[in-house]
Amino acid sequence: MKIRKGFVSNSSSSSFIIALKEKPKSSKDLQNILFGEKDYFFIDDPNCPAFINHFSLTSKDAARIIFKDLKKPASLKEIKEELMWGTLYSKDIPKNIRYPKCPRYEENEKLREKKEKEYDKKVNSCIEKVLKHFLQKTKNLKYFIVEYSDNEGALEAVLEHEGTFNKIPHIQVSKH
Repeated sequence: MKIRKGFVSNSSSSSFIIALKEKPKSSKDLQNILFGEKDYFFIDDPNCPAFINHFSLTSKDAARIIFKDLKKPASLKEIKEELMWGTLYSKDIPKNIRYPKCPRYEENEKLREKKEKEYDKKVNSCIEKVLKHFLQKTKNLKYFIVEYSDNEGALEAVLEHEGTFNKIPHIQVSKH
């Protein structure tokens, strides 16, 4: 399910809120968590721009980059702030959480402001439900936030778009 909230800039990036038991001690540990032990080429989508440009990235290299980007665990406040910046994607969002429809544009400024406030309230409620569900599902795990942008070249494009975190609980916040 995807949920859109707030201003989305022209920058083409996604942040990932990932849930892990602990911060891995090495990039090899992270590789095992994300991809398994076997090293393999990461790109298998012939439509991916990196693939077309003959760029290759192994799971070992991807884990090394992500490990370097893992900082201290994120606080609940940092996670909430991150969720407000884009479109949320996650297989972990229950289907019964519905995102409200954006109100139609109103010429009358006061009516428009009122509808926008009501909409923001509904969106914030929805985001709170998503966060509550995610936190319940990932109880006793630590949360980390990493961000990758296809504006930064093929390497980050692959990390952003090729399902890097599909094997672990996560929420992708797309800022496209």
